[in-house]
Order: sequence, then C-alpha cells, then structure tokens
Amino acid sequence: MEVCRAWIRSLMVCAEAEGVALRSEDSLGLRKILLASSWDAMVLELREQEQGPDTDAANVDTVLMAEG
Repeated sequence: MEVCRAWIRSLMVCAEAEGVALRSEDSLGLRKILLASSWDAMVLELREQEQGPDTDAANVDTVLMAEG
C-alpha cells in the first residue's frame, strides 16, 4: 500500500513539475486515494495495538514464503 501512495505522490509531483495541470477531479480523486489509504493504514495500526498483530495475515505470509 505504501508503494501505491508513493507512486501517486510522485505522479502528482511530476505533473506539477512538468507544468501539467491535473484536472481538478483527477487531483481530487488522487488525494482521496491517498487519504483513504492513509486512513486504512491508521485503522489497521490501531486494530493491531488493541488486538495484537493479525495472525491470519502473518500465516498467509508464512505460507506464501514457504511455497515461493
């Protein structure tokens, strides 16, 4: 998810640097994606603090690493 946020930020910065004005709806859409992904990350972090790490996600990572 962090990679996606970084990619979107770099897209916005590059457009501004090149003097390309993003249409307001494009810019707003990208900003909404950044905010939503930031919100999702914050909610997951709070959930982990309250409940501990998500063991299902950890198990999936372990299985994928073992299969890979």
